[in-house]
Amino acid sequence: MKPPCEIIVKEFLPNFRAMVAKKLMDDFGFTQKHSADMMGITQPAISQYMKGVRGMSDNYENNPRISALIHSIAEKVADGDSNHHEVTLEFCDFCRALRGDGAFCEAHKTMYTNLDDCVKCTRSR
Repeated sequence: MKPPCEIIVKEFLPNFRAMVAKKLMDDFGFTQKHSADMMGITQPAISQYMKGVRGMSDNYENNPRISALIHSIAEKVADGDSNHHEVTLEFCDFCRALRGDGAFCEAHKTMYTNLDDCVKCTRSR
């Protein structure tokens, strides 16, 4: 069985990056190249996000906590008020939000049907 962090990195993080990149371009007028440079990823990755080739398979913008995180990170990146370390911490907040409100659990249970009523991700440490 894959640990939750591995699944989040593979399945959820690209979606979050895609949503942040889309917000940077739509709301702040960034180009793909500028978005990529500011997020520490490549322009081809941004292009794939925008084409739906990777990321954006699920839209978590309807989740108020995740939507707020997307807005927060995009605003910080656009204002130039954050460094890569701060952006990384925002992505960690995204992971905690997914795990904390059960959004991740549904996907995890779909992948591993024997999990039943697992609540390990939602427990605070």
